[in-house]
Amino acid sequence: MAGKAGITPRQVNFAVEYLETCNASEAYRTAYNTGNMQAKTVWEAASRLLHNSKVVAKIEEIRKGTMLTVDDILEEFEEAREVAKNNDNASAMVAATAGKAKVLGLDKLTLAGDKDNPLRIVQGMTEIELHEELQRIQLRLTSIDA
Repeated sequence: MAGKAGITPRQVNFAVEYLETCNASEAYRTAYNTGNMQAKTVWEAASRLLHNSKVVAKIEEIRKGTMLTVDDILEEFEEAREVAKNNDNASAMVAATAGKAKVLGLDKLTLAGDKDNPLRIVQGMTEIELHEELQRIQLRLTSIDA
């Protein structure tokens, strides 16, 4: 066990469990022997740990080390899309594009159009329908550019 200056292994375990569950009492029950403790006592002990500067610092350290940013996720989807493109896997390309759209919240948009606007309602489309719609849009854009 670490000395007074350090953080104990149980405190580290509490920090990890807290980040996984977002529930201090549950994290405390996992990290410590609470078999004979009342719920209020567990809650109080967990609350004390959440106010312990060493534990708070460990939680932030773990959070920063494991947190993905939107840019990280978009980059991974783009890499997957490129691999799919290089392997002529249209379905995987559409899935990667749909993943990017979901991360950006675009899957919740409802787009509508008419004969002069190639956009249609995309919410609720299957991957195949979305792929076909993207092909129609590409054809329409190609004819406009020509």
